[in-house]
Amino acid sequence: MVSKPFRVYKSMKYYEMNFDKNTSEFTGDSLLINVKVLNNKDELINEFAENFIVTNKSGYRDKWHKRLFKVNKDQELRVAMKVIKNNLKKSKRNYIKFKVRYASKKVPTSYYYKVFIYSFFAMIVMLFIPKKWF
Repeated sequence: MVSKPFRVYKSMKYYEMNFDKNTSEFTGDSLLINVKVLNNKDELINEFAENFIVTNKSGYRDKWHKRLFKVNKDQELRVAMKVIKNNLKKSKRNYIKFKVRYASKKVPTSYYYKVFIYSFFAMIVMLFIPKKWF
């Protein structure tokens, strides 16, 4: 499945791809999709596998997925999806929607700031733990 081309702009470097899955089954579903982001010359920009596996623990939480990718140039992009693994029953109610929208430039940096803050506090806590506990 290949999407229609969409335009990206020089001002926005980060784009967010949202997936929404709706299936008639709730447990035991397994759906693995290979997603490729291509430019207008069919060159690969980004590739990843999106895994929609529903277990008793995850339930509805595994319904929505987000991916963030970076684009450097002003160009047209297309998204190609290929089903790798599927054990869903055929039904008209089963669908996967995806949409691409721009993400703020602060999204990646705020994530790295959180990782830095958590690791900094973990290092401080490790200073006060006696060495004989290791």
